[in-house]
Amino acid sequence: MLLLLFAGVLALNMAAGRRPRCHCFGELSRAEISWATVARNVVLAAGAGLVWAAEPSSFTSATRGLSGGQLAVAASLAVLAVAVVLQGWALVHVVRQHGRVLLRLKALEEAAAAGPQPAAAPAAHNHGRGLPVGQPAPEFSLVGLHGETMTLAALHSSGRPVLLVFSDPGCGPCTALAPDLARWQAEQADRLRIAVVASGSLDAIRASAAEHGVSDVLIQRAHEVADAYRYQGTPGAVLVDVAGRIASPLASGGPAIAALVTRLVDGVPVALGRQAPAAPARPVTPPVGAEAPDFRLPLLGGGEASLSEFRGRDVVLLFWNPRCGFCQQLLPELIAWEQDRPPDAPELLVISTGDAAANTAERFASPVFLDAASSAMAAFGAGGTPMAVAVDAAGRVSSPLGTGAPGVKQLLPAASQQGAPS
Repeated sequence: MLLLLFAGVLALNMAAGRRPRCHCFGELSRAEISWATVARNVVLAAGAGLVWAAEPSSFTSATRGLSGGQLAVAASLAVLAVAVVLQGWALVHVVRQHGRVLLRLKALEEAAAAGPQPAAAPAAHNHGRGLPVGQPAPEFSLVGLHGETMTLAALHSSGRPVLLVFSDPGCGPCTALAPDLARWQAEQADRLRIAVVASGSLDAIRASAAEHGVSDVLIQRAHEVADAYRYQGTPGAVLVDVAGRIASPLASGGPAIAALVTRLVDGVPVALGRQAPAAPARPVTPPVGAEAPDFRLPLLGGGEASLSEFRGRDVVLLFWNPRCGFCQQLLPELIAWEQDRPPDAPELLVISTGDAAANTAERFASPVFLDAASSAMAAFGAGGTPMAVAVDAAGRVSSPLGTGAPGVKQLLPAASQQGAPS
């Protein structure tokens, strides 16, 4: 009976996920209990039962001379012994738990007596409350809604501070904030660039951006940018100044983001004891009809050239990066377009941020300008790749800035008749 009871206690421990060490045979057995331990005790109990069944006279002879009261006392003593064993086990368990609690309390008391300690570095996936003001902002490279590659450096090419807004189309407060984001992007474009770093379904992100008219939407794959900026929840926003440093504490929630934008618009210093940089004198992207900014850059293969040297010809400036995945997807179509370009099609000028070796491997037939400092890209407001803009023979901008592969293809309409981009 005791063996069966003990086996039951072991089974209850196993079911509760507790596996104390077994010392049934002293120091010879110190492994944790398992279902094999339960089975062993059941087998031993069964063996004892078989012995009793085979020789019941031994039990009968042992109890033959006892009265009913004596038998009751014996049974009570047996039950009491079992209860004492169970209570002892429970007491040991409680004492151990109490000991662990005391150790934790002692550790807390020692930590309090030692005073505040330097904060430990956050874990890779431990979202905190944002990076410290004044710390360099982590660089990133993300894909935009139209397949363009966008970096923090490219966002800063306009010479304005950048407000990064972390959002998710499945977040209710983010959806409520979206109309304000679109309005701020339009109204404050001359002093602040607002970029949305979105996570979630690509289709949902595109639908939300189209519904509310939000632009500069970048897509992170697995919260990698959010982790780098230690943001907590969505929506959240942080300002990065023109020097590439964190310029505000993390604003968490729609009201906090609105308050941050209001302070920036009103010219209230946000961080570092300085007011936001003044807005550039001209728009970020020259409007259609404006004179195209001239530039002079090294050419792939040697020498230099300027945009003004192509006056008298319609050209399309293609802003490019050989390391851009979406550029590589578009490359075969552009090469095919170059090989079968109609005589009246505009001339293609490639403005690339890559080095000479990488651009040589692209095998463009068109002139390739090496824009290592992204100065020409900044002059035309191209914040990523691939992008393109048309300049007419008089040297004036003749199209809006085309974004991504679709925008580039629209500036080369004759290519659709040649079996290339369409």
